[in-house]
Amino acid sequence: MKADNLIWLTLFVLGIQIPIFGQTPKEDTQHDLYRSKDLLIIQIAPNSYQHISYLQTNDFGNVPCNGLVVRDKNEVIIFDTPTHDKAAEELIQWIENKLGSKIKAIIPTHFHNDCLGGLNS
Repeated sequence: MKADNLIWLTLFVLGIQIPIFGQTPKEDTQHDLYRSKDLLIIQIAPNSYQHISYLQTNDFGNVPCNGLVVRDKNEVIIFDTPTHDKAAEELIQWIENKLGSKIKAIIPTHFHNDCLGGLNS
């Protein structure tokens, strides 16, 4: 490859990266609805909420674990519980007090503490 071609190729590759990396980030449409040291709840769509609780591990420290709350009128289904009872109790209170809803079902997607650690609540 001639040196001129290599220079033009390099300029082209660098030039196409400017629009990619120079973009202004979109405004975040998600927002926190509830936050404590044990639990975070974010609305991700109308009637859909992500709950995030934290699992303390020896290998990785405090690991965030996600779950989902889906509402239909005054009932909700929870996919994966928070990681422990305290966070699960906070989630239940939030559902009852803020959403004015009752829990119809809890569906753990697998059987580790990150998905059913708060099932006793």
